[in-house]
Amino acid sequence: EIAIAREISEESGISDINIIKNLTPYSYSYFLKRQYITHNVSTFIVRALSDIQYNNIDQDSEGGFNIESVVWISSDDIKNILTYDQEKELANECIEYLSQ
Repeated sequence: EIAIAREISEESGISDINIIKNLTPYSYSYFLKRQYITHNVSTFIVRALSDIQYNNIDQDSEGGFNIESVVWISSDDIKNILTYDQEKELANECIEYLSQ
């Protein structure tokens, strides 16, 4: 849990959190410089315990991608926005848990 809190703080600026639920882990793979790379991803439902200041988001993520925007998306619209099946399954898991 300490590692998750640190990652969230480093990448989003949100430092006061409560981990609500561990979700189903997943993995994805890709080729980079002639190497096959696999990432194992752990996911969680997390509650921010303080106000979120989006201007604190670090624009340079570890993978070299930039955060271009942050938006709130309804549970009805999320399935139309996500591309990968694993992300859609994860969104379904979140929606089911939060609907209880």
